[in-house]
Amino acid sequence: MVMKDLKIFMLAILALLVVSCQKETVDDDGIVRLRVSLSAEEISRAGENAQPTRYVMEVYKQGETGECLSHQEFDHSTFDVSLPPGTFDLYFWADYGGYTVDNLTAVSLNEEVQSDGDCFAGAQKGVNLYEEENSLAVTLRRPVACIRYVDKNGGTLPEGNVSVVYSPLHTVYNVITGETTGEPVPVTRTLNLVTGEDYFAADYVFVPGGEEALDITLTVGEHVQDMRGITVKTNMVTRIQGDFIK
Repeated sequence: MVMKDLKIFMLAILALLVVSCQKETVDDDGIVRLRVSLSAEEISRAGENAQPTRYVMEVYKQGETGECLSHQEFDHSTFDVSLPPGTFDLYFWADYGGYTVDNLTAVSLNEEVQSDGDCFAGAQKGVNLYEEENSLAVTLRRPVACIRYVDKNGGTLPEGNVSVVYSPLHTVYNVITGETTGEPVPVTRTLNLVTGEDYFAADYVFVPGGEEALDITLTVGEHVQDMRGITVKTNMVTRIQGDFIK
């Protein structure tokens, strides 16, 4: 019988991405050029190391969500953006490449990519580029729940990967509204084995409404284990402990 050891750790204060914007120049035509720098603080008790490899910024007119004025995507944490005069809402996303991010209204899980599904999102609304204050700080939080799989006997890890099926799962997230969109679908993921930790695999999933009960089928080698009603919460860690490794 599977023991479900659900230990919840708040991640909101554990992995923070601090975004700062500095006003560079104002052109003769009034275009404002900003340099945006993102940095990650490694302060996690749970051993999380928040160092994303992709950063996205989108700009909208204040209070409007229809037309994106600027979408920029980079593999480094410092980039420039040029904006006309006005007041804007800024939205941010950062990840490790496990998502399709054509626009921040529909960030989708890339089921074919076997990579770290950790991610961060946030917003800064009502930014007036001509105010005296020429910098701002934004804390990006995880819009996902973290699931860690722990073998209670500390069994020897098999070669290869771990397969997990969620039935079903929300796979699309709107950074602008801060909500999942669309209907949940069955999702199969291949997870890399983790070494040097007290868990052997981990995954990240979108959670509508901040909390959800999932049905999970985990396959480790030839051993298949079904689990029902596993509660996960946004921006928290759920540890599932059982006799997974045979």
